[in-house]
Amino acid sequence: MMDELSFLYEKIYHDLVEGIESGRRKTGEKLPTEQELSESYGVSRITSKRALNMLAKDGMAIRRRGLGTFVSEARADKPAQAVVSRSSFALKPHQNKRIGLIMEDLGESYSLSLFYELERQAALRNMMICVEISYGDQVNERKALHRLLSLEPDGLLIMPAHGQYYNTDLLRLVLDHFPVAVIDRPLHGIPAPCIYSDNDKAADELTIHLVGQGYKNIAYVTGDMKEAVSLEDRYIGYEKAMFRAGLEPRPPAIVPKISRFSSYAQNSAEERRGEEVFFRRWLEENPQVDAVIGSEYGIAHVARLAAASLGKRVPQDLAICCFDAKYGYLGEYEFTHIKQDEAAIAAGALDVLTDMLAGKNMRRQTRLISAQLMTGPSTVRG
Repeated sequence: MMDELSFLYEKIYHDLVEGIESGRRKTGEKLPTEQELSESYGVSRITSKRALNMLAKDGMAIRRRGLGTFVSEARADKPAQAVVSRSSFALKPHQNKRIGLIMEDLGESYSLSLFYELERQAALRNMMICVEISYGDQVNERKALHRLLSLEPDGLLIMPAHGQYYNTDLLRLVLDHFPVAVIDRPLHGIPAPCIYSDNDKAADELTIHLVGQGYKNIAYVTGDMKEAVSLEDRYIGYEKAMFRAGLEPRPPAIVPKISRFSSYAQNSAEERRGEEVFFRRWLEENPQVDAVIGSEYGIAHVARLAAASLGKRVPQDLAICCFDAKYGYLGEYEFTHIKQDEAAIAAGALDVLTDMLAGKNMRRQTRLISAQLMTGPSTVRG
């Protein structure tokens, strides 16, 4: 009998094999469709498809596009090759595991560094990374997920796209006990392990730094916080630090929906002008603000452009800081910022995935990774 952590596709596979070997399913007989198996076993079509693909791979069946899956004449009377069991997923020397990776983008220093670390550390663990990019769009994310699953990976790592709704296909995989780990930001409603920065603590540290520099009217500027738990956590950290310093936190300033700061390089010139106009108007309406915490690098970049258009000096008239930053060739950067520990996030994600491949139940596990405050000329008054 299979334990709770066995892949559900194995149950389907073994039932079909048993039917073939017992003679109940004859040579040439059409097997149930992916949809029929999905409904019968209460699983996703992704799971039932994987069972049928495994059957075909082992020579027990033939899959004909548009017609269905049929019992193979060549193997109908031969014993089936044993399906890979859950316990056999433990890593072995010289055995590469294929890991699907969905990144939101690779346009920012943080995302690119995280990808490099995942690829580098995966190679040391005999893992091969297959990467897809969602470009921050949940429709693209779903398509990327299906493309990766067609490669039959051993496990998945996902940096979820910003959005108010979770990916139901991803949820189905998690409920089917497929090895999936989420990186960078947790997803409410999906009980998958998540490895991400301690955003609350980092925002607290960033705010206290500004208070220590003499700034009192500090604002938190962000995208729609409903789209990512990480953005909300950063505001909570800012809010707690302001209260602790005896200052009144401001409600978060929400940038327009059109903004896509995580993929800033993709924005059109018209979009960038719209973002700058928003910030200029916001700064004019809030002249008392003397410091801005941007939840992402792009916010700090546009805030500086808007401040310059109003004749405001950074940091004398307006301090600007953010999460993440763009680094130059020699490691230089423009803004005081929170630097996330990409190496530790990558190691944590691959550790969790390795444990899942070995059959351990890692569902709902959370690993918070400490980040580092990097001070710079955008907040430190000379």
